[in-house]
Amino acid sequence: MFFIDYGDVIRALAIISFIYFVKYILTVKRGLYHTQNFRLQATEKLASRDLKRQTLLDILKNDFVVPSKQLHDQIYNLTATQLLEGFKANSFTYSDVIHLFSLRALTIGIKTNAVTEEFYDDAIKKAKELDKEKDLAMYKSDDQLLLLGVPISVKDQIHQQGADSSMGLTARNFRPSHQNGLVLELLIEQGAIPFVRTNTLQAMMLPETDNLTYGRTVNPWDFTRTCGGSSGGEGALLGARGSVLGIGTDVGGSIRIPAHFCGVYGFKPTPGRITDLGIGIPRLKDVIGEGNIRATVGPLGHSTDDLVLVMKSFLKPKMWQKDKSLVKLPWRDETYRDRTEKLRIGYYTTDDWFTASPACVRAVLNAVDALRQLGHTVVEFKPKNMSTAVRLYTSILAADGIKHFLEALEGEKLNNLYTNLFLASRIPTFLRPLLCTILTIIGESRAALIVKSVGARKAYDYIELIREMKLFADHWITDMENHNIDLIISPANGLPAYHHTLSKDLFVSCSYTLIYNLLNFPAGVVPVTVVKDDEQRYSDDFNDSYTKKAASVCQNSKGCPIGVQVAGFPWQDEKVLRIMKELEDKIQFKQLPKLAQDIDIYH
Repeated sequence: MFFIDYGDVIRALAIISFIYFVKYILTVKRGLYHTQNFRLQATEKLASRDLKRQTLLDILKNDFVVPSKQLHDQIYNLTATQLLEGFKANSFTYSDVIHLFSLRALTIGIKTNAVTEEFYDDAIKKAKELDKEKDLAMYKSDDQLLLLGVPISVKDQIHQQGADSSMGLTARNFRPSHQNGLVLELLIEQGAIPFVRTNTLQAMMLPETDNLTYGRTVNPWDFTRTCGGSSGGEGALLGARGSVLGIGTDVGGSIRIPAHFCGVYGFKPTPGRITDLGIGIPRLKDVIGEGNIRATVGPLGHSTDDLVLVMKSFLKPKMWQKDKSLVKLPWRDETYRDRTEKLRIGYYTTDDWFTASPACVRAVLNAVDALRQLGHTVVEFKPKNMSTAVRLYTSILAADGIKHFLEALEGEKLNNLYTNLFLASRIPTFLRPLLCTILTIIGESRAALIVKSVGARKAYDYIELIREMKLFADHWITDMENHNIDLIISPANGLPAYHHTLSKDLFVSCSYTLIYNLLNFPAGVVPVTVVKDDEQRYSDDFNDSYTKKAASVCQNSKGCPIGVQVAGFPWQDEKVLRIMKELEDKIQFKQLPKLAQDIDIYH
């Protein structure tokens, strides 16, 4: 017979009540950080942007002749590679392209909230100079000027002369950079023209884009959904065809998730291959102390060849001359272009931590079929202990109890998207095991793991985490080697684009991307399909609160873009991009959001 010990029940209720009391006190305390000064500063910055925007619109409409609609319709959906071919064929001028994309970016920026600072006037002046110098420029070899005349958008983290690198932090407004960061400098030297900067999440640690100054960025495919993050402004602007190439950063999926959510291509290089000099850091003094899980700069675009153009532009002698910390590994074009060697590729449609939605599963299976038709051997690969990967990733990045993260706000109120992580990080150490036990008993084992992971650590415990991370990576690599696997195909995320604010819970679906940050693998995303009518559903074996939120995301998701992820061993960036290119050519995803087609720059 089952007996209830009411004393135990009362004690449990008392503990739970205490936890909620602590939560309330901490929430109130957190609210005290937010001062009127930050609101005023954010308002002033936004007002200055909007005032300049009106001036820019007048310049674009009145100071220069707007190219014809026929030319606009010819240009707006071209890749960077196709634009370069058009320049050579004299199909259009550099200023035509910059002018049209400036008007599109301005219009799309208003509709999606994707952009921060705009430099269309400077960009069109530069393009006019290129038009005048075109005869001279055409004598330069492709290898010298890989991106001549191509407009590029830049994440609001990468230093650009005269622009803030705010990273969604209000305190970073009105602190313009005095020079271009090295990554941007390298692209400009290849002829690229930076013309607009894109929005990001406050301090950039969740897959969404929202901050006090510029507000929330919406997904161009569905305004009720997020564009992802933290390079979400890039994803939204590129998805709506407001930019040709974008530069973002990735520490857990911040390039790949926006690419997946917005139907574009994105690539995270091997950490240590591309410089991070001149990249803003959302920490005090622009320096981060945690270096075991490293952010990397990478491109987003409309084709794999476009991503390769950026990689080749980065991998120049000047980068290694200025950043001695890097491995000097030039671009290996023969590996990227090789089609004779057939590879053995592993794939998985779901992991044991977060079940992928039906559309994400189908996308992987479509990619598997395509690769088999191309002659590759594709075998199932079962990722092991993904819950361990999530725990390690979260524990390492939050090992200081997110204290340095909070200090970087410089007193600004924490964005509400971080509420759950903040509260979990503030649970007293002595209560944490008990709360995890209670969560597990009531069927919330995944929430229990997150709560267990985000608390502050002692030095010994942190070093143990790093040791465990290295062992985990060794086991993963050994498993791939034992199965003779060259690359892995997987979902880019467990879900299509979330509805706004759900990233505070559904960041758990990012296990598919963060694993490759933990492993230091290069990884990229290729758009392959959209959600079908019969795929607007979700279920898993957990049946917990995350399951319910995931099901709500899949409802009414028909038409949302879905990508697949390709990942490979460290330093095998060219091989990853090769398979991305083969998938692109075989599947030929061509769909655009309605917004991209409906943009009218002539009224």
